Amino acid sequence: MPRMKTCANCATRYPYADKQCPNCAKTVGSIETRCVFNDHGDQCWRRGSLSPNTNGSGPWYCSDHAWVFLGGEPDHRKRSAEPDIAAEAAKYCGELGLDTVEKMKAFVKLNLPRIDKRSAKV
Repeated sequence: MPRMKTCANCATRYPYADKQCPNCAKTVGSIETRCVFNDHGDQCWRRGSLSPNTNGSGPWYCSDHAWVFLGGEPDHRKRSAEPDIAAEAAKYCGELGLDTVEKMKAFVKLNLPRIDKRSAKV
């Protein structure tokens, strides 16, 4: 009995040596891996490496457009919504009355535990 393989497109079993599925005419190795993201008629030119399917048949998305099937938003939208850490730190220090470097150093010295050089392990 010859070795058999299963078509990724229609699940038909056919001989391993055949290059084309007899049922759907899908050619072995003909999977399109270009990113399928389409922005008003312009398809992404990058190679897709991520897919929501686990059978290897696609559709494929590049890392920039994977958010489409992951259910999120594009990275540039997420970045703009991130908080400004420096502004938050300045606000917090202002609320505590730490308006000079000396006051900040004193606050850290009082509120952070000291590390004993003898007990510190590297």
